[in-house]
Amino acid sequence: MEGRGYLLLIIICIFGPVTMALGQITYFEQGFDGAGPYANTPPNIGQFDKLVQTNTSSYAAFNGALELTRAQNPVPQNTSGLVRAVRSTAFSPNPETLYIQMTLSARDISTVTSNAVYFYVGENFNPDNNSIPSNLLLFSRISLNFDGIGVVVRDLQTNVNSAPIGPNTSFTLTWVLNNSAWGQVYKFPETAPVANYKVMPYRYDLWVNGLLLVDEASAYPPPGSVVPNSYSPTRLSNFEIRYRDGFGTIGIDYLLIRDIDGVLPIYISSFEATQFQEQVRLEWTVPLQENMPDTYLVQRSVDGYDFTTIGTVPGQGSIGYQYIDSIRVGGRFFYRIMALDIQGRVIETTLRRTLFLDPAEDLIFVYDNPVKAGVLQVYDGGMGQDFRLRNVSGIEIPFTSWRGVGGELLIDPIRPLPAGIYLLGLHYRGKNRSLRVAVP
Repeated sequence: MEGRGYLLLIIICIFGPVTMALGQITYFEQGFDGAGPYANTPPNIGQFDKLVQTNTSSYAAFNGALELTRAQNPVPQNTSGLVRAVRSTAFSPNPETLYIQMTLSARDISTVTSNAVYFYVGENFNPDNNSIPSNLLLFSRISLNFDGIGVVVRDLQTNVNSAPIGPNTSFTLTWVLNNSAWGQVYKFPETAPVANYKVMPYRYDLWVNGLLLVDEASAYPPPGSVVPNSYSPTRLSNFEIRYRDGFGTIGIDYLLIRDIDGVLPIYISSFEATQFQEQVRLEWTVPLQENMPDTYLVQRSVDGYDFTTIGTVPGQGSIGYQYIDSIRVGGRFFYRIMALDIQGRVIETTLRRTLFLDPAEDLIFVYDNPVKAGVLQVYDGGMGQDFRLRNVSGIEIPFTSWRGVGGELLIDPIRPLPAGIYLLGLHYRGKNRSLRVAVP
């Protein structure tokens, strides 16, 4: 298209048919607000197999949390020990997927330490051996780095770090792991009306509060490693928390381990949208399988909530499909495919975003706006500089910022923003710009 460029944000939802939804299985749930005990052999649904403390390291149930503390041992040095919370009795029935959610906080952190606290998911963990689990036993591992006063969440597979989290600040980790042969879908947040995120086979997602820190990382260690993991059906059967370095206290307020609610196979394996001229080409593929979809509905929305059917494509047993949307205006659009079986049944499976930015256009925006998760997501094509956030009185709001996996700038205010209107200023393509941001 000549003479006119436009910004196109496409959010893609994929739907596929299913005959049965599975019930949710909870493997572990504990709020640490009772009398305990929190470890036993064999463990119940709210217990570890073993809580381990050595030297000057300790654990205690206090103020509704399981507190793990590592104190410096002055004589001899470097003998402060460790704290472990180990669930080595295999989860039953054996999970193919896990949805792990932890709410925790850092207290009295006094050192700068990398990988101070580890979280492991794997198999055949030994509660009586304090050696680090072999990589060949692991599906995934994440850690907490200490920055002297607070913590940073680190994914060890991708080396991606979260923004710093201050002391005594409660935060939630959500870890979604898939060891099955099918792509799986899940709700995030759990209050979402439909499943809106996916995780493909032998991969995992990691969320810090409401932000997707890691999107579909490979199970650890990845293919191509010197000693790559072979597939094991029980690779999600054990869990461990290990506090092994640095000094201070980590409080675990809540821990939930369950399978992915309503696990369903993804019957549409890929969905791509590309802009060309004044059209959008939608292409999707469907693996050959039993009960192939009978019909595909192509739908479009301008807000991601109210969708209109713009076309119908018959399901003819093919593996590749295409639809051309001859759209005549620029802006932000959302697309989804609904796959219907012969009885007209449909089930939602996954959601993902793709950002298309035409370099000829001079558009930037904040998504979502109003801001829903406390963190501003600014889509600027990576070209914005000198960001400043102010309230309507002109008072500057301090924040931390970093680039997300899609190139968007994530702005996290140091303190939660009261409801109101804010102005986000930036330098963009040689101009000073200002965006209005609403906080409900």
